[in-house]
Amino acid sequence: MAGNDIPSGEDTQVIEAFKQKKKIQLILLIPFAVIVILFFLITRGDVDNIGGLSSDVLLPPIVILMVLGLIFSFFNWRCPACKSYLGKTINPKHCHNCGVKLQ
Repeated sequence: MAGNDIPSGEDTQVIEAFKQKKKIQLILLIPFAVIVILFFLITRGDVDNIGGLSSDVLLPPIVILMVLGLIFSFFNWRCPACKSYLGKTINPKHCHNCGVKLQ
C-alpha cells in the first residue's frame, strides 16, 4: 500500500476476494449451526424423529453435511494472496502467513 493509505489495485483485489470468502462463511454458518444442533439433539436422544423421519434415518445425512461443511470451510477460508488457512478467527485483519491486509 502506498504511503497515502490508498489501496493499490492488487490490495483492492485481495480485500474484495476476502470479503467474498467471509460472506460465504457467514452465510453457511447458519445452516451449519442448525445441523450441529440437530446432531446433538439426536445423539442425546432428545429427538426421535423430525418430519416423520426417524433419527436413524436422519443421523447419517446430518453427519455427512457436517463433514462436508467443515471440508468446504477449510478450503474456502484461505488467504486470497498466499492460500494459507486463515485459522479459526472470523475477522482477521491480516494474513498470519504472508501479512497481506484482508480488510
